[in-house]
Amino acid sequence: MATNARTWDHLPIALDGLADFNLDLRLSSGSVRIANMQLGRTAVGANMIGGKLKLSIGDSQAFGGAAAGTFGIGSAKDGIEVSSHVRFEDVDLANCLGQIFGLHKLEGRGTLTLDVDGTGSSVWALTHTLNGTASMNARDGALSGIDVEQLLRRLQKRPLSGNGDFRTGKTPFNQLAMNVKIDQGMISVQKLQLDGPTVKLAIAGEASIPGRDLDLQGTATLISTNPADQFALPFTVQGPWDSPLPLPDASSLIRHSNAAAPLLEAVKRHSAGDAVRSVIDQLFAAPGAGSAQPAVKPATATIPARPQ
Repeated sequence: MATNARTWDHLPIALDGLADFNLDLRLSSGSVRIANMQLGRTAVGANMIGGKLKLSIGDSQAFGGAAAGTFGIGSAKDGIEVSSHVRFEDVDLANCLGQIFGLHKLEGRGTLTLDVDGTGSSVWALTHTLNGTASMNARDGALSGIDVEQLLRRLQKRPLSGNGDFRTGKTPFNQLAMNVKIDQGMISVQKLQLDGPTVKLAIAGEASIPGRDLDLQGTATLISTNPADQFALPFTVQGPWDSPLPLPDASSLIRHSNAAAPLLEAVKRHSAGDAVRSVIDQLFAAPGAGSAQPAVKPATATIPARPQ
């Protein structure tokens, strides 16, 4: 991405220089830096022939764990072709995802695999042709940017307490599992499940690599040993990758509201008149009383006469 930009780089990529020579290199190093990735002790193999470069990484110390895999880039009919088949084993996910993908929403340790390929004349064009799969298994971490437990407890007590700002705090987890499929730049979430000490999340939906945005649906469940305290809430997550907005399902909140639920049922039965009146009475009832607040006499204002 270009500096301080929210879209992928549209500049054309030229690899004409790769066709001028062949290369077969083996390198062992105490430290290696590839783009934004900082690796420790690493064994690297580089092979270039016919304008195609292939990097093989083995026995690499990376992000507190290990990394291995291959990266390929070369000239193609439509510009260039790229491929990545890599596995990060037992790594610090915050550093790994942050340095490689610029994602800073996940903490913990885990294993990440990525198998993708694509073609295009620019980075932006490549994002439209990416195909492959990705998976991740994490443990003992947290999802930053939202406190799901606090949100669920608040909405359980007061379902209609207002939207508020959901994008603060953290949601700790014991286990997190994700499997996605990538087709022409669109990520299809086949499995995304978070199991925490107090909450569970199950999510599905899509994400756009070219658009860098999310369109996900899921269910958040507040865990309790008492069945009466169980609380499950459907929700959506939409917006850009770096600042998505989670929103609870409005109809579910209405059903959990003692005041508004009769209105919803009455609308379904096409007899909302009495229900509306009952809901208004409950919403505006005086504290500790069963009747509505007395009407307040509207204030009046006197406009001074204009001087002659």
